[in-house]
Amino acid sequence: MPVAECADRVAALTGNHIVIDEPLAETLRIEAGIPRWGFELGEDTLPPEAGLDRTHIDYHKGCYIGQEVISRLKSVGHVNRQLTGFVSEAGAPLSPGMAIFAAASATQTGVLTSAAYSFALEKPIALGYLKRGSPLDGLIARPVESTDAEVRVVVRTLPFVS
Repeated sequence: MPVAECADRVAALTGNHIVIDEPLAETLRIEAGIPRWGFELGEDTLPPEAGLDRTHIDYHKGCYIGQEVISRLKSVGHVNRQLTGFVSEAGAPLSPGMAIFAAASATQTGVLTSAAYSFALEKPIALGYLKRGSPLDGLIARPVESTDAEVRVVVRTLPFVS
């Protein structure tokens, strides 16, 4: 397409819609609990861990790559970690890469993968993975390299905002 036509195409595509910038789009994505490749999703992520089995897996379809693993996970009934929503209890900022710990334990139980300030909840929120069997109360998020910046977090059902 010639460069001269680009402006006309962009105007035609966006003429009846509001165009938002990437930080706002990221906030809306996190509020909606939608996993993103490179953040919540990667080559080592199983679809049921990210909750994609509810919306993106057809257990009745014929053969496809990975079907055996997906079927085995369904028959076992659980995964070892689950995409989870977190809210900063006191409003302290959250950031990707923060480790999640149970307050009474030094064992890491999860990790934050994406974070943003939610205008709807008026608090920082994050998506992350929590290990199966982890406590859901009394959780602390902190940077891996520091024990000083602890942030109390509360587990929230996804999506944060429907």
